[in-house]
Amino acid sequence: MKRTGSHSITITFHLSVNPDTGSVNLRAGVFDRISKYKCLLTEEIRRVTEVTAPAMLECFTPAVAAQAIRLRSLVLLPPNAEDINPSSTSLAFPALAHLEFRAACRGLPTPLLCETLRTLVVQPARSDVWHHPDRAQGLDVLDLLPALCRMPLLESLDVSILDTMATLADSGNVPAPHLRNVRIAGAASVCTYFLQHVALPPDARLAVDCTARDFMYRGVPIAVPHAMATQLHDSHSALHAPCEAFSIEDADGGHVLCGWRRADERFAADTADVVLRCAPYELAPYLGVLLRPSTLGDVEHVRIACAHLDQYVLYNGFTEIARRAGVRNLVLDGVKAGMVLRLLPITAAASVTLMSIKFEPSGPAYAKHWEANMARKPTFFVQDQPDSVEELARLLAKETAEERAMRRLQIMRVKNVRADDVERLRPHVVELSWDGVEAMDLSYDSTD
Repeated sequence: MKRTGSHSITITFHLSVNPDTGSVNLRAGVFDRISKYKCLLTEEIRRVTEVTAPAMLECFTPAVAAQAIRLRSLVLLPPNAEDINPSSTSLAFPALAHLEFRAACRGLPTPLLCETLRTLVVQPARSDVWHHPDRAQGLDVLDLLPALCRMPLLESLDVSILDTMATLADSGNVPAPHLRNVRIAGAASVCTYFLQHVALPPDARLAVDCTARDFMYRGVPIAVPHAMATQLHDSHSALHAPCEAFSIEDADGGHVLCGWRRADERFAADTADVVLRCAPYELAPYLGVLLRPSTLGDVEHVRIACAHLDQYVLYNGFTEIARRAGVRNLVLDGVKAGMVLRLLPITAAASVTLMSIKFEPSGPAYAKHWEANMARKPTFFVQDQPDSVEELARLLAKETAEERAMRRLQIMRVKNVRADDVERLRPHVVELSWDGVEAMDLSYDSTD
C-alpha cells in the first residue's frame, strides 16, 4: 500500500485473542514501520505481546524505541492501560508531544513524562469507570506535581486526580510557565492541594470538577473556590484580563459556574476561561467567594440558568452581584418566575433578558388555574398575588415612577405571555423586544 504526497493515512485493526496468519502478517508489517509513525494508538500492552510475532516485541524496548524519533502522539486506550508497568517499561520518544490515557491507571512510565510533552490527558473512559470501579481512576496528586517539573513545555493538562492516603504536606510551588489549559477532576482536598502548589500563567484557562467524594475527609469543599480565587487574584497583572461575563447553570445533578474574559465569547461553555463544577449543597459558599470583584473582576454580563436551584440560595448568592453598578446585562434563563420578580428590583443592569420562564397565567385564565391549584395544595400555599406578567408590569411601573426605568427588556420562549401583556409592559421599558410566541400553559407545576 502506497500513499501519495504528504497525505497521512490511518490504519485500524483489531487484536483478537486467536489471530489467523493473515492478521499476524498485517500487524507485523504495521509494527515494522514504526519508525515512520507520527501517531500511535494502542490498546493494552499485554494483548499486544500475546498476539504479535516475537520479533515485533522490540517495538517497546530501547532497541526499537530509538527508531521512533518521529512519534509525536501516543494514546493508550482501555481496557488495561495499567498493564504498562513504570518499572519494567523502557521507552524513549524524543519527539513525543501528546500523551493520552483513556483507561484506569495509577502512575505513568517516567520516560513518557518527558520534557518534550505539550499535552497530557489522563481521563478514564466512562465505561471503564463503570465496569472497573475498584481500579485507580487517575493520578496521585503527590505524583502529578513532581511530574510537572519534568514537563516544562506542557501547555495543556487534563487529568483525574486520585485521593491519597499520604499526608498532604505543604511544599513549594511548581512553575508551569507554558500551561495555558488546565482541567482537573477529583475530591475537594486534592483539587485544592494541586491549585495551591502550581504557579499558572495569568492567561491560563482553569476548569475544576470537585464533585468526587473525599474519602479521606480532609478539609471542607469551600477550600476549592478559595484556592481558585487565590490563583486568579495572584494572576492579576498588567497582562491579566479579568472576567467580563459569568454564568451559573444546572448540570448532572450539580451546578457549573463559568467565567469569560472576553465578552464576545460569553455563555458558550467550550470557551469559558474559568469553570467550577460542584455539588448542589456546596453552591452557596462557592458563590460568595467566586463572585468577589477581586476574583473574577468587574463582571458586566451575568447569566443565571438554574431551574432546580434552591431559590433561597440563588437569591442570597446573587444579591451582591445583581446590585453592582458594573453589571450591564442580566440573562435569567429557566429560573422560577418568582425569582425574576425578586431579582429585577435590585439589579442595576440596563438590559435584562427573560428566557424559558413560566409565569403564572393572569386575567380570566388565572381564575381557572387558581381553582385547580386549590384542589391540589392547602389553601395557605396558594398565592393571592401570583407570579404573573401582571406582577411584572406593576414592578416595572414602580421602577419607572422612581425614575429607574429599565432600558432594555427581551422576552424569549416565555410561557403565559400574550400580546396584550407585552403592550402593558412597553410603556415602562425604553426598548422592549418579544419573540411573538403566545405559549399558554395552565398545567400545575408541583415544584412551585
